[in-house]
Amino acid sequence: MKTIITILIIIISAIPIQAERQYLYLSAISNEQTISDQFLEPTTKTVISFSPSIRRSFGTTEYDMDIQQSGLLLRSLLEFPLDVIMVGGKIELLLNPWHFDQYRFEGSFYTSLTDPSGKMIDSDWSNSDANGSSVPYRMFSYTESNAQMKSLLGQLRAERRFYSQENLHVGLFIGFRYSKIEQDIYDFTGWQLDNSGSRINFSLTDTHALFYKVTYKLPHVGMRLTQTNQYYDLSASVAYSIALVSDVDDHILRGKRSTADINGKGALADVEMKWNIAGKKKGVFLKLSGDISYIRASGSQTQTWYADELVWDPNVNDYVVAVAKGTSITGVPHDINMTRFNLSLEVGLSY
Repeated sequence: MKTIITILIIIISAIPIQAERQYLYLSAISNEQTISDQFLEPTTKTVISFSPSIRRSFGTTEYDMDIQQSGLLLRSLLEFPLDVIMVGGKIELLLNPWHFDQYRFEGSFYTSLTDPSGKMIDSDWSNSDANGSSVPYRMFSYTESNAQMKSLLGQLRAERRFYSQENLHVGLFIGFRYSKIEQDIYDFTGWQLDNSGSRINFSLTDTHALFYKVTYKLPHVGMRLTQTNQYYDLSASVAYSIALVSDVDDHILRGKRSTADINGKGALADVEMKWNIAGKKKGVFLKLSGDISYIRASGSQTQTWYADELVWDPNVNDYVVAVAKGTSITGVPHDINMTRFNLSLEVGLSY
């Protein structure tokens, strides 16, 4: 009996010592990684994930020419629709995934699968009529057209976590986004004002009226806030971007091509929800995300006529040359703007 009592005393005496050791261990790791993550896969140094994706895009990219010179006000605004379905994928690499000192590298690529469902809108304003007479500033032309679209969207990012508090983490990242959009514009329906101010309605079908290409190069820096647990990751990020933008606007019916390379700035933001299907950081996951891009760039363009531009002259009852082939105008004020939303669904695998 004395032997049994002695053994019980030794066991009971060891319990606080063991608890204290466990507390010290958990305290030592708390600055580097969350306690909940410790019980998952703390020895893993890397996690690689790949996720095919489908996304729905919304928004517009705008070509805006606004001339104010010697009393003349002339504006031409072209609004190209971006409401398409895109497909692609993302690959992601996490280094030290369960530690404070975590690094995250990601790359994604998407291409358009459909043409825009919306219309391309071309509207023009001026305070001068066709004879050069002064009139109140007004819209004098409006058309809607169908668009066929090809587009590419790619992004690279590198992120380092710099703060953690339990399951809440903050990281800083740098990145580069590339977006190219090409649209062929067919058919147009709309109206123009005649010299009396009356609308003349018209419609042309089976007509290739315009080709437009715009490229956005967006180096950016930003911050990401992430909340994690065993079953999900919820994150949101915001970034400031420098915008390097170029475009080509080919008015095929007029034989005129406009080109520009201009600079600007913008903002990028996204929200992402990731579910770990098996309750582990490795394995199959489902992800829903939404992002927005808001870009504004200003500069000047060069307009060049590669064919004679003809207009109808009622005095001779025939077409006459309005602008001769080879004519070039530089320094035309030009803005390029984009507002774009994306909703994405991804199903992926981490290993």
